[in-house]
Amino acid sequence: STNWSFFRLRPNNFPPLRIAQGAAWYAEDALLAADPLPHLRAALDADAPTDALRQALSACPPPFWRTHYHLETSASEHEPGLGPSRRDTLIVNAVVPTLLLDADRRDDAAQAESALDVLRSLSASRDKVVRRFRDLGTTARSAFEAQGLHQLYREYCTEGGCLDCNIGQHLLNS
Repeated sequence: STNWSFFRLRPNNFPPLRIAQGAAWYAEDALLAADPLPHLRAALDADAPTDALRQALSACPPPFWRTHYHLETSASEHEPGLGPSRRDTLIVNAVVPTLLLDADRRDDAAQAESALDVLRSLSASRDKVVRRFRDLGTTARSAFEAQGLHQLYREYCTEGGCLDCNIGQHLLNS
């Protein structure tokens, strides 16, 4: 038996429920029941691509999970599917990169631009990297800009590359 730590987790993040949510994507007619790329491409071509991608990630676990967060303990009724912010996080960190890679492989500039437009339509994350840049006076207005800040952080800040970075040079010369 595996012992999971539930300490400091909200019930919606409990491992059994997360596994059930992931498994729901493999149900018949769900996103991962077959190759997901045609479904994701179709969502990207919809009139409201961000909403269509959110819908593609909205598979819901079986009714059992409406009253459970654990396998053995019942709870008050709740919505067992992924919440909107978790779906947006998946779009930013998994779906859009997959669509960009697919667009590159197929040499489809229009698909790449549509995927980037989805990032531009989503709110910026509020994580520690984005907060660090905000404290320096740079505010990310979208997930697209937040991803750029993350890339700058990985490329320069975590590698001690301040002297190779215009932002770092500016801060060091201030």
